[in-house]
This record gives sequence, structure tokens and C-alpha cells, in this order.
Amino acid sequence: MDPPALVEVEVPLRSAEGRGVSKAKIVDFYDLGYPDLSGLYYDGKRNELYVLSNEWNVLLVVNRSGKIVRKMPMPGYYDQEGITFDADGNIFFAQDAGGLTKVDFTYTLEQWQTVRRRSFSPLFVEIRRGPPFTQEAHIRVKNPLSSPGSGTINWNIRAQGVQIAPERYEYSVQPQGDIRVPFKVTFKEGTDLRYPLADYEATFIKAGTQTPIFITGKMRFTPSLVCRKRVRPISIDGDLQDWVRFKPLYLNRKE
Repeated sequence: MDPPALVEVEVPLRSAEGRGVSKAKIVDFYDLGYPDLSGLYYDGKRNELYVLSNEWNVLLVVNRSGKIVRKMPMPGYYDQEGITFDADGNIFFAQDAGGLTKVDFTYTLEQWQTVRRRSFSPLFVEIRRGPPFTQEAHIRVKNPLSSPGSGTINWNIRAQGVQIAPERYEYSVQPQGDIRVPFKVTFKEGTDLRYPLADYEATFIKAGTQTPIFITGKMRFTPSLVCRKRVRPISIDGDLQDWVRFKPLYLNRKE
């Protein structure tokens, strides 16, 4: 697969009466370092190019020398396939599934990336024994912004015998805040404890705006090591020197 790049070509103009085929000349090309360039718009007033990376969900502002001068996150999922401006300077992008969405640059690229990558934890479930069992678990939500945030968490159950309550949760979190969103997870008799069992889709919306950031997460298992006191004294049969080369086992959980 050829690497994605911007290519500048020079094409001679022909009149309507002209015949033949015009030959284009490649003047220059620019490797922007972003995959899947899916949209391009030239702003003649600012002499800048607006380039859309569908895979990275980011809008690049590029000068005529091929240098990226600004990066802006695109709201929505990874399905933007075109970009245009209206007469008032508003930016719209076209979705692959159809429809136009007006772009609201509510977040900086750094804020957008931080929320998507670090603000939502998996749902960790301890496996102490086989099904059936019910366990309280939580998703940790961090707000890295200086404004309050809110949104929803919606679960998608992928396996039979798994129940998560509630399946939809509306949350709010204070600026620079950290909350735990509680859920009750139930595994019925005979449930096959293998991935994938369930995953979630979450939204994060900064207060005073209507532009969501979309996040996906999963349920994760953490094995549990249970240690109990022995009723009778432990007897040793063998030479302890045989165990010298083994590393000690450190226990960090009590029950």
C-alpha cells in the first residue's frame, strides 16, 4: 500500500474548444505522517489546506509548504469522508454512512486525546471461582479538564449468561474530578468466561457544549489468589536447600 501524502500537480487550462488530453505535472508532494487522508479543502483566503485523517479522527491545517500548522480533533466516530466550508466559514464534514455534521472545535487535540485514552478505565472483575456468582465492580472516570463533564455509559452484552446492571448509566464529574461508576455483574450457571463477554460505549461532554467525545471500553478479568490459615501445623518433608534457587512468592491480597 502506498503511503498517504498530499500531491501538488500543475495542470494546464484548456478552452472548451480544445482537443486532446492535458498532461499534469507533479510539482511536489508532502508526507504528513497521518494515515487514511479522506478529505481535502483549500481555503483561498488563508492560503491553507484542510486535510482530514479518517483513521486518526483529526483535522490538519497545512500551509502551502506542506507544514502542519494546526491540529484539531474531529467529533464523532471514525467515519468522516469529506470536508467543506459554508459562506460563513463554518466547517462541515460528511460521514461515510451519509449526512453532514457541523464541526464544533470545543476541545484541543491534547484534551480530546487525553479523554479518549486515559479518562475511562476497564471494568475489572475478580475471578474467585466459577459461575454462578455476582460481583460489584466499577468504571473509573477521570475529568482532565477545568470544566465539569457529563455523559453516559452504555453496555453491550456479547455473551449469554452475563448480566450488568444498570446497562445504561448517566454520570457527571467535577473539573479535575475522579469518580467511580458502580455496576453489578452477574454470571449465571454455565457461563463461558472467555472474551469477549461485554464492552461499553461512553460519551463525555464538556459543560456548556453539545459536542461529545466517544469512548469504548471492555470488561477485564483479574485473577484472585485466596490465602487461608491452615488449621494444623505445616510439616516439611524434604531438604529446604532444594528450594534455594526459587524466587519467593509475594502475596498482596488477604481474605
